[in-house]
Amino acid sequence: MHYRLGPAALGQQVQVSREPEEMVAAAVEHLGHRPVRILELLATTYYLHKGLDGKRRDSERTVRDVLALKPHFSAADVRGALGELARLEEAARGGVR
Repeated sequence: MHYRLGPAALGQQVQVSREPEEMVAAAVEHLGHRPVRILELLATTYYLHKGLDGKRRDSERTVRDVLALKPHFSAADVRGALGELARLEEAARGGVR
């Protein structure tokens, strides 16, 4: 394993994008006050709907699969989470908030 000093350690100015910082700030603003139950629902819905487990799903399949994993939520809860996630994605793309 080898290590080298990076530009910051060598006294050079490093230009860092503010985009990640802005994204984190927006996420904290939107989610920071939410109850854990809602964060659980949003995270599970996002994970399954985006196919992060390797499976492709439409909205109704996502609802069924979330309910199979998290039966303490209702179908209406999951559909609401899908809507919220869609709005967040639209806002992230520069749409209306």
